[in-house]
Amino acid sequence: MHALHRILVNLEKINVTQEYLKNNREECIDCIKDYADLETQDFYGAVFDWRETTHAGGWSGEFPENVLLGSEKSELLLQQMQLCQELQKEEINSNLKFIEEDAGSTLADIVYFVSKEPIKSLGSLYSLKTIANLLSGSYCFDSYFYDIDDGTSRINDSTFEKVKQSPEKWALVLFDYHI
Repeated sequence: MHALHRILVNLEKINVTQEYLKNNREECIDCIKDYADLETQDFYGAVFDWRETTHAGGWSGEFPENVLLGSEKSELLLQQMQLCQELQKEEINSNLKFIEEDAGSTLADIVYFVSKEPIKSLGSLYSLKTIANLLSGSYCFDSYFYDIDDGTSRINDSTFEKVKQSPEKWALVLFDYHI
């Protein structure tokens, strides 16, 4: 299964200034990609088992360049973050629905189901883990987003606000993940 992951990079952390970017764009784009790659490589095995980092993989037609610079495409960058937030909500709701149908709607129902049906409950437990990961901001395949600066996959008002306040300080790197 493939998913497009968006990695939010604070350009100040890698000393990419607007002037340097203007004069050395390709070098800066490579530096941003390399940084996003390096900062997320420890998630190998947990979030992805294979990924494309030089381009957007299956999304290359939509994103010929897999780095969205806030200084150039702030609206698209924010739209992609909004999409990830919506995808995360859909994942939570989908997993919640599965748990309710499988084990019940209260924590007591789930605990009872797990204790009585340990093998049948594996799907519900996986869904519960996915929900917990998404709510807590633990980076997982179903989060579609990672903020390197804050070390979280959660997207909240402060995430949007920091990008809106200074879009030139941010880039979104698009990687094709497989798990």
